[in-house]
Amino acid sequence: MQSWLRDPEAMRFNEVRYPVAVARLRARADDPVSYGWSLAHFAVEALDCAQRVGEASLAGRGSPEDRRAEMVIIIGPEFRGRGYGSDTVRTLCRFGFEMMNLRRIELEVNAGNARGRHVYASAGFVVEGTRRDAQFHASQWEDIVMMALLRPDWERETVLKAGGG
Repeated sequence: MQSWLRDPEAMRFNEVRYPVAVARLRARADDPVSYGWSLAHFAVEALDCAQRVGEASLAGRGSPEDRRAEMVIIIGPEFRGRGYGSDTVRTLCRFGFEMMNLRRIELEVNAGNARGRHVYASAGFVVEGTRRDAQFHASQWEDIVMMALLRPDWERETVLKAGGG
């Protein structure tokens, strides 16, 4: 994970300004207080070889009654372009809507992250707005795109893809 967070693309698209220390990553993973109704955090593994290829989380926003969470995904640079991101997004949405009973899953994606934007749109996420010049990286300002998927839209897409409607 530490090497992934030192990858320039991962740092840019995950808003990591400085390299993350191993001790900090271990402390986060070992802290049971940081997990609860408002955080579902997962390792992403390749099924064919049980190798860790990334991390993903749903972090609750607002109060439990709001039933919304922010999705964050990171796929290691050596594993990108193999469908792990698409599968992770679909799996995380299913978990969020079916297990956490969410109404809304939202995310922020760097406007320059074409791969991520494509994956999210393919899963049904809709662009809700753009925060202009919201992130400073490598001497330039970049826009952040806000996207969301609502449970009724996800349910409708799931039924259509299954051939039931």
